[in-house]
Amino acid sequence: MSMLRESFITYLKVEKQVSVHTLTAYLSDLDKCAEFLDQRGKDLFDPVQVGDIHHRELRAWLGAVRKEGLSARSAGRHLSSVKTYFKYLRNSQHIEQNPAAKLSLPRNAHQLPVFLKEADTERRFTSNLFPQSFRGKRDQCLMELLYGCGLRRDELIHLSHTGLDLSKRQLKVLGKRNKERIIPFGKYVEAAIKEYLREKEEAGLTLTGNLIVC
Repeated sequence: MSMLRESFITYLKVEKQVSVHTLTAYLSDLDKCAEFLDQRGKDLFDPVQVGDIHHRELRAWLGAVRKEGLSARSAGRHLSSVKTYFKYLRNSQHIEQNPAAKLSLPRNAHQLPVFLKEADTERRFTSNLFPQSFRGKRDQCLMELLYGCGLRRDELIHLSHTGLDLSKRQLKVLGKRNKERIIPFGKYVEAAIKEYLREKEEAGLTLTGNLIVC
């Protein structure tokens, strides 16, 4: 893990005291921005290259985010994550100027509250919504992974058992251009995974290959 990414995670955990769900959302958004900038020869987490990132490049990234068809809420969350990161870099004197300071969504894309509270999430994914069966536990696990880890659909489909580390509460994910990411997860995701794995084993399915099976 790069020094800047690691120090930003520490800042979010210690100073802002964000929840695990909020932390994973921040990192997921930043990783997507990093992939976009990487295609333009810039490294979002490199101590030297990050100072060369121009606001025009971030504006192009924001335009690409909007073209993905995301809702105003989702685009607002992506923008908030990137602005928070660059504000942290400026305040900690890693960069001299903040290229994200003047970034904003179009006026018709109102920024609504970005992150769900943990209590809202807990109610939304309560086990009462899912049948007490293999399929129910699988679907609950799937939803927890999608939300709690900020995974893309393809990343979820290709998750493997070897990429799961329950002892450290983290996943190893292979993203675009075969870039590997380590994603932490919280207690709700952990509980859903464990229940799903128990059902999977009882169903006589092997605990190898893809984590999620149809």
